[in-house]
Amino acid sequence: MIAARTIACSALALTLFIMTQFPATEEASAVGAPAALPATPLFSASLAKSLTVPNLDEARASARKAKAKTAAKQAVKRAAKPAGKTRHFEVTAYTVGDDFTPSHGITASGERVKDGRTLACPKSLPFGTKVYLPALDRTYTCTDRGGMIKEGHLDIYMDSLKEALRFGRRQMKAVLTAA
Repeated sequence: MIAARTIACSALALTLFIMTQFPATEEASAVGAPAALPATPLFSASLAKSLTVPNLDEARASARKAKAKTAAKQAVKRAAKPAGKTRHFEVTAYTVGDDFTPSHGITASGERVKDGRTLACPKSLPFGTKVYLPALDRTYTCTDRGGMIKEGHLDIYMDSLKEALRFGRRQMKAVLTAA
C-alpha cells in the first residue's frame, strides 16, 4: 500500500516536472492532453502518454483526508491526557536488583513491577494514584514505596539497569489524579 502511494506520488511529481519543462501545444491544451515530449531515452512516447494527471483533485482530496485524520488523532490524544493537580517532582528510575531494590519484583502494594506503569511514590500519594508525566507522555500508577522516596520525589520502574541509569535524575511536572 505504501509502495503504491510512493510510486503514485513519484509519478505525479514527474508529471508536474515534465509539464513545466515542456509546455503543451495549443491543440493539446484545448483537449486537455499532455504536452508532446521529445523522444529521448528518458522520455519515450509511451511514457509521456502514460503520465497524465486525471486524478489530481482526487490526490488532493486524499491528502486533505489524511491531514484531517492526523489532526483528529492528535485532538483525541490531547483530550485523553488527564486533568488533575499539577506538581513538580524530582524523578529518578529504578530496576529490580539494582543494589537498592529487592530482586523479587513485588511492589509495596503487592503487585508485580511493570515497565511503563510502576511508580514508587511518597506516602502522601495513596496507592492507585495516577501520575501523568507530560515530558514522557506517559501515565504511571503509584504502586510502590521506597526508603529513599521522600516528599517531592518519584521513582519510575524500568526493566533494565542500563535504561534506569540513562534516565538519571530529572525535574519534571506531574499531573496527579486520584485512583
